[in-house]
Amino acid sequence: QPGLLDVLRGEYAFEALSQQTAGSNVAVLGRGRQKAAFSEAQGVYFTQHMLAQAGRNFDLVVVDGGALADNLNASPLVAMVDEIVMVATLNSTPMRDVTAASQAISVMGRLPTGALLVDEAA
Repeated sequence: QPGLLDVLRGEYAFEALSQQTAGSNVAVLGRGRQKAAFSEAQGVYFTQHMLAQAGRNFDLVVVDGGALADNLNASPLVAMVDEIVMVATLNSTPMRDVTAASQAISVMGRLPTGALLVDEAA
């Protein structure tokens, strides 16, 4: 399914792919299709465009970047967001994944703003 990565490549407009939940003011945009890497300049341009479109329609935009270590195509988005919050699940998320995510964010020129440890048993 087309989604965020397709928007960042400029193949689709944000408004065309974001799906609003009926009876809610929440819209969801899926991850999108993995394809060949795109140029950084192209990614920066389409990221700025997407964030501007999202900002006109929503007061808060939350992007679940998934495992950033596995998706370096998200680097233009990481560079432009206001906050980066790392989320881990207690007794489920391996420490190596947390370390890899921290390193990926660092390689993308940022540092995590905060962290959240979720206890699904609570």
